[in-house]
Amino acid sequence: AYRFLDKTIMKEGIDSIFHELNRQMSTWDMESEISMFNRQNSSEPFFLSKQFMTVLKNGEKIIRETRGSFDYTIYTLLKLWGFGPEANDPARIPDDVAISKALNHIGIEKLKIGEDNIVKNDPKLKLDLSAIAKGFAVDQAFEWLKRYGYNDIFIEIGGEIRSSGMNHNRTNWRVGIDLPSPHLNPGKTISSIIELNNSAIATSGDYRNFLEEGGVLRAHIIDPRDGYPADNNIISVSVLAPDCLTADAYATALSVLD
Repeated sequence: AYRFLDKTIMKEGIDSIFHELNRQMSTWDMESEISMFNRQNSSEPFFLSKQFMTVLKNGEKIIRETRGSFDYTIYTLLKLWGFGPEANDPARIPDDVAISKALNHIGIEKLKIGEDNIVKNDPKLKLDLSAIAKGFAVDQAFEWLKRYGYNDIFIEIGGEIRSSGMNHNRTNWRVGIDLPSPHLNPGKTISSIIELNNSAIATSGDYRNFLEEGGVLRAHIIDPRDGYPADNNIISVSVLAPDCLTADAYATALSVLD
């Protein structure tokens, strides 16, 4: 028989999931597994938690399927463009030479993924999971609730959503997609409504976070294939998928495609 949880226990359980994933995958935590791996300048095997390995293995498939438009080896480029914990001055736009040098240390072929460890083929390779870890966190919380017998579930973290069952009106869950405009607050103007049927959705956009260079706005989403901000007239992408990790990564990938 399933034992349903009171709100306090549920909150503590889900918070513990997020805390553990943060301990593994946050580049803002200098003692996290990912930060320690990024600091390692050798080709010695680096052993990781099971969840971390799951994200890397699933992410590798998406990197190859998208031909590198999604790539979690992008850390060096993000730093160069002013994003992340070690970011350069965001007001200082990198030149072509600096971008070319950064690209030399990016690419899934520079990372060997084993069963429970990873190895740098390039000692300067660094990882950033910000385009996939949030979706995975949603999935982990979702599966945790499922194990306790919950079927009607709706979980959202910063625009990443996974659902199952029905809402309190006994209809499918519905999600409003914001009209992509930097002048509107989230939820102010809805451009479309998506009905979820035991699925996940993630939205990626550059209309609220951008760089300015000479009066020209540049997207904060960096294309890992050429090292420059996406310049394709796409301001928002929403992806439906069976799980949130997949939706999260593909939303980022599609944001940089022409």
